[in-house]
Amino acid sequence: MAKTAKKTSAKRNTRSNTRSGSLRTKKIATNQRRKQKWLFVIAFSVASALFIVTSLAQSPGVSSLKAAQKLELRALKDKHKAVEDLKDDQCDAMSGKQEDVCEDELKLLKDNNEAEEDAMKDRHKVALKALKASEASSSNNTGSTGNNSTGGTSNPGGSAGQAGQQASNGGAGGAGGSGSCTGSGCSGANGANGTGNNGNNGASNPGSSASSSQGFRIRTAGAGNRCLDVSGWGTANGTQVILWDCHGGTNQQWIASDGTLRSVHSGKCLDVDAAFGGRNMSPVEIYDCHGGANQKWGGSNGSTGTLLASHASGRCLDAAGPGTANGTQIIVWDCHGGLNQRWIP
Repeated sequence: MAKTAKKTSAKRNTRSNTRSGSLRTKKIATNQRRKQKWLFVIAFSVASALFIVTSLAQSPGVSSLKAAQKLELRALKDKHKAVEDLKDDQCDAMSGKQEDVCEDELKLLKDNNEAEEDAMKDRHKVALKALKASEASSSNNTGSTGNNSTGGTSNPGGSAGQAGQQASNGGAGGAGGSGSCTGSGCSGANGANGTGNNGNNGASNPGSSASSSQGFRIRTAGAGNRCLDVSGWGTANGTQVILWDCHGGTNQQWIASDGTLRSVHSGKCLDVDAAFGGRNMSPVEIYDCHGGANQKWGGSNGSTGTLLASHASGRCLDAAGPGTANGTQIIVWDCHGGLNQRWIP
């Protein structure tokens, strides 16, 4: 009888130990899950804070360019989807060998569209980098200080590649600030004379520029006040040309010369991206002027504006979509005379 009791007691102890071990294991697992949860919350909070700080640290110009680029890419993707859906419907209406050929064409179309979207993303990166570099350069440039009397100061001169059009805030007899720029084709205007009561008027100097010629804007007939605009004030080869509210800046000014349209801001030419062979949807950009047919344009006037056709393909300068919003991509497309292909100086 004693032996039986001893065995029973041993079994109870075993169960008790097993139960205690199980509870300990569960408690450890629960604590680990809590730690992981808190680590995730902390990591997420830190990442969110960094994102907010980074966003706040961005200049208005960078934020505006990113927003425009987002709209531009969205418009391109929507355009591609519409074209792909139309082709898909055409393939569905076919059968046999014709359907197989159509499917192959659809696949090629999708590949080309994807390549075009990737090319746009690359151009966006280049434009952002150029804008940030331009802003950094601008923050390091300083204007002259008035020296004829008290308190004469001037605003900073123009940054590299941008218009050196800065007026001075000269105090009494202070020297007017001199705008300056180093980019090809930028234009500098005289700083205003400082006004003084106790001395001579402050002298002003013209900003130095490679070309001081002022151009003209090119406005779309499809929207009230949107112009051909070099995205992000870019100067790099391949910078996209888009629609944007007309503001008169040098990135919206153009000079006609021997069939080309040169950007006043950079001195580079309006160019159909040669990588796309001039076919429909080929993007329009700026590029070093070389006199090629993809940089030459012929005009056909009408009551609602001028059609501008590329000498390389005969296709017309076109606001994709047809679009009228800020950031709308400029492309070439078969000439049809619509308002999105009509341009007004």
